[in-house]
Parts: sequence; structure tokens; C-alpha cells
Amino acid sequence: MKTAGHCLKIAVIMVYYGDYAVKYFEPCFRSLEQQSRVNAQVEFFVVDNGATDESARWVRSLAPHYRHLDNEANKGWASGNNLASQAALSDGADYVI
Repeated sequence: MKTAGHCLKIAVIMVYYGDYAVKYFEPCFRSLEQQSRVNAQVEFFVVDNGATDESARWVRSLAPHYRHLDNEANKGWASGNNLASQAALSDGADYVI
């Protein structure tokens, strides 16, 4: 049970494949960074799910402070989310989005 004043730990997961990130992630990242975080610690996870090398380098340069995970191949959207969810929960995340 959470106590009063407990800072929630929230994990936000984004999975990308191919050149998807180059097309869509920059406005997404900007929007996420502008969100207010009242009594919450947010950690962002991005999962390379078989992206091109160029796309993966671009994502790392765009968001170096995000946690980057590599699924090594396109194992499906659920697999990428499971990889990051396991990491987030083992780090004590209260919520995973």
C-alpha cells in the first residue's frame, strides 16, 4: 500500500521497428517531455524491435536520457513491451504505460 507523499514511479514504453521512429518519435518525445509530473518519477523506455541501424542511432541521439533496450529482431509489439515492462517492474515501477 502506498503511503501519503509516496512518489510514484511510472514507466513509459515505446517500441519501434524499421523507420517508424524517424517518422513519429520526435513529436511524441517533445510532447512527453512537456507533461507535468506531480508527485511522480517518470522513466522512458524505447525498445528497438528490429529497427534499421540508422533509425536506432537517430533515436539514441534524439533521446539519450531515455532507457534504450534492444530486442535484437522484430519479435512483435508485445515482445518489445514485455522486455521493457520486465525491466521497469524490476526497477520498482508502480505503473507501466
